[in-house]
Amino acid sequence: MTEIHKPRQHAYRSSISCMFRPSSADRCALRPIWPLVMTAFMILAPIGCSRPDQRPDNEIVFWHAMGGRLGQALTDIVSDFNRNNPDITVKTEYMGSYSSLRQKIIASLAAGNYPDLAQSFETWTSKFVEADKIMPVSAFLDESDSLSRTWIDDIVPVLRQANTYKGDLWAMPFNKSVPVMYYNLDLLREKGLGPPADNWTWDDFIDYAHLLTDDHDQDGRIDRYGYANTLTEWLFQCLIHQNGGSEFDPTETRITFAEPPGLKALAFILRLIEPERVAYYSTGFNNQNDFAAGKVALISSSCASRIYLEPVLQFDWSTAPLPRGQQPAVTVSGTNILIFKQANQNRLKGAWRFVRYFISPDVTLRWSLLTGYLPVRQSAIDSPHMQRALAQNPRIKASLVQLPYAVPSPKHQAWAKGRELLIEALEQSMIGHVPPEESLTSAARKAQTLLDRYNKN
Repeated sequence: MTEIHKPRQHAYRSSISCMFRPSSADRCALRPIWPLVMTAFMILAPIGCSRPDQRPDNEIVFWHAMGGRLGQALTDIVSDFNRNNPDITVKTEYMGSYSSLRQKIIASLAAGNYPDLAQSFETWTSKFVEADKIMPVSAFLDESDSLSRTWIDDIVPVLRQANTYKGDLWAMPFNKSVPVMYYNLDLLREKGLGPPADNWTWDDFIDYAHLLTDDHDQDGRIDRYGYANTLTEWLFQCLIHQNGGSEFDPTETRITFAEPPGLKALAFILRLIEPERVAYYSTGFNNQNDFAAGKVALISSSCASRIYLEPVLQFDWSTAPLPRGQQPAVTVSGTNILIFKQANQNRLKGAWRFVRYFISPDVTLRWSLLTGYLPVRQSAIDSPHMQRALAQNPRIKASLVQLPYAVPSPKHQAWAKGRELLIEALEQSMIGHVPPEESLTSAARKAQTLLDRYNKN
């Protein structure tokens, strides 16, 4: 069997404000250290491009972390833009991992040789907003113009919300995804099961997983599991929102992932392993490789994983929305594209022209069909082109039907470290058998300390 190429994960492990850790990791996130980080990176990090004021007015530099097939799709779109806009040249520069991208952005801002455009997670963007390093979208729009308002309103609401800070829109959605459930349709048919409904529940899921879990030789050891769960926080986040909870309270002054909705979410994840015995824990992309090998019937993964699975799967398969809990909810992941502040108005206008092009209905649809990421405009989703694509490939549908109830990832800068603490708590319970009340409560207490000290600054 051909091993599945590993798609770029949206996960990242540390915040912009925690790049250098003193003796206590907590201390790093507790005070504003932008000048310290800038100075450190001037000394330690490689610098990527010339100063904005030293580049030609018509040269737009875009830093990204899209490798492999994703990078090729981006290159093709940029090439088309350059061909159709001969007065502007967008130069893409691949930074490797998201971690490297973040480090190089901070280093370049310190040294003054930053790019015009870059990918950015929400927690990064909030730091850039605070440091006055990026341009608000309103700077490029005539807010009294009804066409401008219509253009903004066409962006999928949850993606607009993810890029809004203190009432202003600061970035545009770039490579956004939601989790979907991948299922082996051949195995479902063997068990007399049909495809899951769009509104199936976790109770339905458990029924499916039990029927699909097999001990072929009756030796007491399971040969094929119904489901493989990865040791990440994404499923937990979806479940906590399905249970009516969240990572923060609405004021972003209180950590809430250890409250009853979070405890219930982790208890359910653990229940799949024991006593249900229908799932196992997987790391990295092993769940996708096991799915391809027929060792597991159901896996949840990014909607963008589809383009990596399609070339290698040798059986009939499809996708379904994530099962529903108390209410339907999925957390959106992925980065956005932002424009760095500079004095050169020509290059700012050129950067904005590219951003508008990239998220135009035709181009966002093209990007979505090439990569598996979400189209960011409702008009693209409703377009005849998308309807034809759905008819030809129904596997696309599962991600789109979840958009009305999707929720953005947390934007507060403290979440970067809080997310690390949450992952540690999940691992303690999933691998170390620490009770959720203990692991989540401890993590939430530490995260609250960080949040309190951050909010006081």
